[in-house]
Amino acid sequence: MKKLLTLALDLVVLAVLTGPAVAQQQKVSCANPPPATTYNTGGTSANNVPLNQCYKNSVGECLYNFAAPGTAGGWNTSCPPAIAGSNCCGWTPSPATSHFDIRKVTGNTPIPGSYVFNVTCTVNGAPYTVTPNPVTVVLPSPGVATVNVPAGALCIVKEVAPTGSWNDPVYTGSGVAVVMGAPWEAKVGPITANGGVVNVANQPKKVDTVRFDIRKVTGNTPIPGSYVFNVTCTGPGGPYTGPNPVTVVLPSPGVTTVNVPAGAICIVTETPPAPAGSWSDPVYTGSSVTVTQGGPLEAKVGPITANGGVVTVANRRKEVPMNRLDIRKITGDTPIPGSYVFNVTCTVNGAPYTVTPNPVTVVLPSPGVTTVNVPAGALCIVTETQPTGSWDPPTYTGSGVAVIMGAPWEAKVGPITTNGSVMVTNRQKVVTGGVCSYQFTANLNVGTQIPSTVGGIAGAPLNPQTNNGTVEKYCYGNSAANCATYGGLYGWGEAMAYAPSNNNDLTGARVQGICPAGFHIPSHLEWARYEYCLESGVAPTGPTPLATFQNQLTGWRGSTAAGVGPGVKMKIPFGSFSPPWTGTNATGFAALPSGSRILTTGVFDSLGYRANYWSATQGSPATRASSVVLDTASSSGRSGRDLTPKDYGLSVRCMQNY
Repeated sequence: MKKLLTLALDLVVLAVLTGPAVAQQQKVSCANPPPATTYNTGGTSANNVPLNQCYKNSVGECLYNFAAPGTAGGWNTSCPPAIAGSNCCGWTPSPATSHFDIRKVTGNTPIPGSYVFNVTCTVNGAPYTVTPNPVTVVLPSPGVATVNVPAGALCIVKEVAPTGSWNDPVYTGSGVAVVMGAPWEAKVGPITANGGVVNVANQPKKVDTVRFDIRKVTGNTPIPGSYVFNVTCTGPGGPYTGPNPVTVVLPSPGVTTVNVPAGAICIVTETPPAPAGSWSDPVYTGSSVTVTQGGPLEAKVGPITANGGVVTVANRRKEVPMNRLDIRKITGDTPIPGSYVFNVTCTVNGAPYTVTPNPVTVVLPSPGVTTVNVPAGALCIVTETQPTGSWDPPTYTGSGVAVIMGAPWEAKVGPITTNGSVMVTNRQKVVTGGVCSYQFTANLNVGTQIPSTVGGIAGAPLNPQTNNGTVEKYCYGNSAANCATYGGLYGWGEAMAYAPSNNNDLTGARVQGICPAGFHIPSHLEWARYEYCLESGVAPTGPTPLATFQNQLTGWRGSTAAGVGPGVKMKIPFGSFSPPWTGTNATGFAALPSGSRILTTGVFDSLGYRANYWSATQGSPATRASSVVLDTASSSGRSGRDLTPKDYGLSVRCMQNY
């Protein structure tokens, strides 16, 4: 036995190393033989099976008898060398491989897509596993897929019905036998040679389409908005594959159209409008189409067999108590005219609430406030859009409502359970680049208003401002509203708080005067340096040197080129005066045509035409002081300098200490 096994192994090794390529062999299991009556006879060995012979038993197993006559248990599944590779003794040659192609045809024009086929095969009556399975044919290219199987295989090819409504496929063969079977499948084979092709031809069914309309009703008055509906349909013509979801816009057009396969039965479901919980459930009714109310927010529609059916979806916004939130803008002691914009986003019970209109605008100087109406309990984020120019981030405070500062320029407001107000306070900075950097207040509006009495010619008293320990101001035309818009008008002594003249430039003491802490009345040299910086450091730039601005005590200074000089960069377009008050406000100085009060007569003059700002520098004679002049005549861009009588009433701008 050992010798036979050794010889067999040697021959196998030799065949692997030197012999020709042979088909791979599969081993068949073998067991001890049943009684001899189930075997072929004709030998002299035990159980009538000849020695060194192979026989199949009643269950098709191959056995080899290697034992001497009369020896029990001499059965093995290994073949002796003399008959190795035969169709017995537990070894059978593997069959040859083959293949066939599946080609998809969708008519004269390929319909792009992936078409899926399940393939099941048998070989000699035994199942054969196709890999991969299922197989996919992609159109328009390559349009074919190859299936590798053993030669002689019989296969069932079954197409998975494509999405939509399709005719049953027709299978035909080229180089291979094909027999149509159950719908969508065919029997292919036996596959005896490579290259057979199975053609699978079908097309989508031609399906008529019909339409129905979805109409939204929100009560007697349309509530503007976009109302969203999901539509799912089934039917003989296949599912609905059109746009989904669909939207109805109120107040116009108030309806949307859905095109579906004829005979479709559809489920129409409204997406709850915002905010959640603030609307009643919709009621669905049909005109020329059957509508059956389903669960909340949905209804069954159809079958839809003709054009023109209308599904009306009616519900109302629940009555929710509303509260008022006022947003009030504060720009310091003096309102800086302009439109200030705020975005307001709110939630109610965790759901978004749409504020209308949004953004909202606060106009200064009047009315200075805007109102937002929101449902009771709303939580809102109020965010100011940074105004043109350079501004400090705002501070938000609340009255009648909780306010928590958030990111820069925004605050959380609420819950808003009663009417309340939000005050948004910040100041404008005026900053130029390069070596110059200055920040100013708006026109001052501090102190107690006193009337300006007309006199002079008749000898009546002019009611001058005096050094009496109280800051006093004139309001143009004796109107407090003008002080709110343009600031107060002050004599030089009142503005300086009766301190002596000062003309320091970059260093030295400053005069605070009536300015707030941290600010001072700018000297003539400081004003001149600021004007120089505006022309030379803020585009478009000009060539006027610093010395010209500082040494020229009267008259117009700066470039005459359009948009270049300091004057046009300091003024902001305002009002409807003639000639107009124009400017670029390139640095946010926002000069307004505030006018003045004339000493000799006590009358007011030049509102809408001129702005004058005191400097801290006394002129010559000592009854006059240097002032900055801007007016409509300098619309070419220049700024002026004047030696103005100290008792004239002019505007005051304060420069931040540096």
